[in-house]
Amino acid sequence: LPPDINESYAGFSMSGDNIRYGLLAIKNVGAGLIDKIVEERNLNGKFSGLYDFCKRVYGKEMNKKAIEFLIKSGSLDSIADSRRQLMDNYTEILDGISIDSKRTESGQIDLFGNIETESYVKKLEDVPEYDLSYLLDMEYEATGFYISSHPLDKYEDKIKSNGYIKISELKKLDESFDGKTVKLICLIRNMKTHITKK
Repeated sequence: LPPDINESYAGFSMSGDNIRYGLLAIKNVGAGLIDKIVEERNLNGKFSGLYDFCKRVYGKEMNKKAIEFLIKSGSLDSIADSRRQLMDNYTEILDGISIDSKRTESGQIDLFGNIETESYVKKLEDVPEYDLSYLLDMEYEATGFYISSHPLDKYEDKIKSNGYIKISELKKLDESFDGKTVKLICLIRNMKTHITKK
């Protein structure tokens, strides 16, 4: 199962008959932040939205890069309508919480003796989700894996009908395939160009 701030722990864990992806396996997310997430969830219940999450785990372990990679990995999918919605709003929300925190620490009070705070709780606007290929690229960047799907899934029918085989199937082929050509389909993630004298 994909990582989820309301379900996952630092390491991989059981969820019924399934294995839930661990938060510590997400790039740029430290153990201190994960401990804070799990502790806060255990003490005060599941997170209900992006502002609720940022406000409750705000601290020295929290930074914009960590939130960004939690979003990219799909860990916050359960508290928003789309990852694009989260990406469009997390910076503003964190900045607002930071301002409120500094005001609280400096003890700025109004005429009635209350700490001056501004509400950054807002309804996140509905925006179209990123296309699937972009979402998968985000997952791969954050975890090194494709979790929710795979870029080649949409070509499955063509792969089967054109006689392509999986690399894992090569070892199952009998000796009659020795010296023969087989067809594989691959995804090229990056290329490096070398300029020769010619």
